[in-house]
Amino acid sequence: MRIAFLDNLNKIGGSQIDFLEILSTLNRLGYQTWSNLPNENGLLPLLQETGTKFIPYHIPEIRKNPLNLSRLLLIGFKIAQFLKGKRIDLLCTNSVPAQILGVIIRKLAGIKVVWLIHDYFGTEVIMRFLVKGADKIIANSYFVRSYIISRCKVAPCKVAVVYNFFDPEKVKAIEGISDQEALPGQGTIRVGIFARLVPWKGIDIFIRCASQVLKTIEDVEFFIVGGGSNEFENYLKQLSSSLGISDKVHFLGYVSPKQAIRIMSQMDVVVNTSANPEPFGRSLVEAGLLEKPVVAFNEGGPREIVVDGLTGFLVPKGDIEAFSNAIVTLLKDRELRLTLGHEAKRFVSEKFSLQQAIFQFEEVLKEIKHENSHA
Repeated sequence: MRIAFLDNLNKIGGSQIDFLEILSTLNRLGYQTWSNLPNENGLLPLLQETGTKFIPYHIPEIRKNPLNLSRLLLIGFKIAQFLKGKRIDLLCTNSVPAQILGVIIRKLAGIKVVWLIHDYFGTEVIMRFLVKGADKIIANSYFVRSYIISRCKVAPCKVAVVYNFFDPEKVKAIEGISDQEALPGQGTIRVGIFARLVPWKGIDIFIRCASQVLKTIEDVEFFIVGGGSNEFENYLKQLSSSLGISDKVHFLGYVSPKQAIRIMSQMDVVVNTSANPEPFGRSLVEAGLLEKPVVAFNEGGPREIVVDGLTGFLVPKGDIEAFSNAIVTLLKDRELRLTLGHEAKRFVSEKFSLQQAIFQFEEVLKEIKHENSHA
């Protein structure tokens, strides 16, 4: 089966990592895949590693420059012709700009479109229009599925759930930090958050929690792993300084997905402090595969990943005191960390197995193929 994938690919986040994992997995299984060229240079070698072929077009960014919408429409015509020439069976779109193209390509080339939705953001009016241009929608969590059905007025039968692709063997193969990646700080206990530096990810909440934890436990270091704008990073560093903990909070910036796993393997606790409900929470699953207990707010995707009291802790939304206390509880009790980490690995290995994700994804493909044969 020939499958094309489109994403604006202007950053490296959880959605793009899943995009790469899907391409890599499908190519290993014998599918033929194509992807558009990335806008983020760091993504090109990662895409090449998947074995995908390339659609010779970039998708312009329309959020920062709405004038690019006309360019996007023109590129839609060009990609439609390219995909028709390659006799593509299915198009998977991975973002709003990509789905705008999907609507055009579906109309011009007659190719079935599956929209992979990883979050619940965007203007509802636009989303309602775009979902009509998809033959099937794949949500990456039941939380996102519920949002799409209720807010975008989509029939439940049109929206499937396929969790992100995780390969435990790949995680196991790359864990363990190298001398070149030695972590800063003198503390023997480490707490980490793995997220892009954007306001909704709640990194400021993480820093405020760090300040509270350090009032109880001094021998702990806090790590922020992820890139973002210099302006927002400077704000976060100023916050750390104003709280008097700048020597305990370490900004590691953007690292590759492999480096992130190596760094995560050195953490004692991994957290997610998103200010808005997290659509899924990829880093929490990766933490579980590494036998790390996690702490997150009790909403959104983390509720599908974390079993409160068994694999980590879920605390009420926005409750910094409860969040800090949960971290302290884990840091004070090594045996508890080990027990919860062990259960976390067992739980996520079963629920988010690669085999299960492949099965669910292929079920969608079979459904599309069945519809084509009866069209």
